[in-house]
Amino acid sequence: SAEGVNLATSVIDRIYRNESGDFVIVDYKTGSGSGSAETAWQKQLDRYTAAVEACTGSEVEEARILQIDGAPMIQ
Repeated sequence: SAEGVNLATSVIDRIYRNESGDFVIVDYKTGSGSGSAETAWQKQLDRYTAAVEACTGSEVEEARILQIDGAPMIQ
């Protein structure tokens, strides 16, 4: 990497535009989050929001965690 540049690799689980055309970010999590996990999750959502806004030039309307707690996957 170039001097002064931090590179990171992340995967946004889901990003879509809502009915108004605004971006929504969803990150899926399993299990229950402790206080420290929830703090880390919020920081992750903040990074995702900043990345999407920088890449698209549009604001993210909502970024949220969706806990799936081991529910069976429907295919």
